[in-house]
Amino acid sequence: MKRPKLPAFVKTTAFVYAVCLFGAFLLWHYIHANNNHRAVFTDIPISWSFGAFTNGMVTASSVQKVTVFLSGSLEDVTAISENDIKCNLLLAPQPTNKTYSLSSDNISLPGKTRFGIEIEPKTCTVETDSRISKNVDVFLTSRNNLPEGYVQGALKFDPENVRVSGPASLLETSVFRAETQPLDLSSLTRSLVHHSIDLKTNANYVMEPKVVSLNLAILPSEMEISLPPAPIALLAPLGRPLQLQVAPQTAVVRVKGTSEALKRLREDEMLVFVDARDLLASSVKERPVRAKLPSGVSLVSVDPLFATITVQEIGEP
Repeated sequence: MKRPKLPAFVKTTAFVYAVCLFGAFLLWHYIHANNNHRAVFTDIPISWSFGAFTNGMVTASSVQKVTVFLSGSLEDVTAISENDIKCNLLLAPQPTNKTYSLSSDNISLPGKTRFGIEIEPKTCTVETDSRISKNVDVFLTSRNNLPEGYVQGALKFDPENVRVSGPASLLETSVFRAETQPLDLSSLTRSLVHHSIDLKTNANYVMEPKVVSLNLAILPSEMEISLPPAPIALLAPLGRPLQLQVAPQTAVVRVKGTSEALKRLREDEMLVFVDARDLLASSVKERPVRAKLPSGVSLVSVDPLFATITVQEIGEP
């Protein structure tokens, strides 16, 4: 049996070249199709590296996260997750404000996987500073006013100052203090004892402790009032038959105290008087008008300040 003869062109060099080219094309197509799978990973956080700048910190950045595009084999692309992708940026070794380029060199991947890597955005502006620590005083911030009739008394924090770590430009060049969260005063009628209160926080600094204990005295406020005219009593000398007269016969007393103490004040608890016990003979003298008041009420003024005492021995014409 005779074998069929191949066409003459099959034996030509051109045919062989054509077959080789077609085979190469198929191989290229297979490799390209198998390695051209693409995946997109968003919100990959940037990790800052300071190298020798051991006390460095980032105070501002135009970019916090990047989007990474990976292209590779189907097996490799499906095997990787966003947790496997790290974006690292080495920063300048001193405080500065600088724009850095972002590229595939900033991306690290696990194992020996091979990918085509693209990253967006292409640049990142970062501001850095030296981190320092210092002790600062605690300051109370508040809102609204105390209820009517109350005033703020002594205030004390425990601890009185806290440790703050943050950028030198903030902590060294400004009047910095640790402020509490606002305390609402509108309903306070009693003192606060060992009251826990949070301190305000900020992304640029760390504060320890973050909570302090507050002792705050809330006291009844004092007010002044003028009492109705009261009769002036005379303290007369003993053992002498003397007749004493005082002019004027009444005085207006102005007192100060809390609203509760003034409400409790009774007329029989107060004495307005002139001391005439040293007057032993007929005479006319001026003596200061005085007032004796109960506990919780203090004297502001007496009107008039002086009264005239007329002394006359009984039996004198």
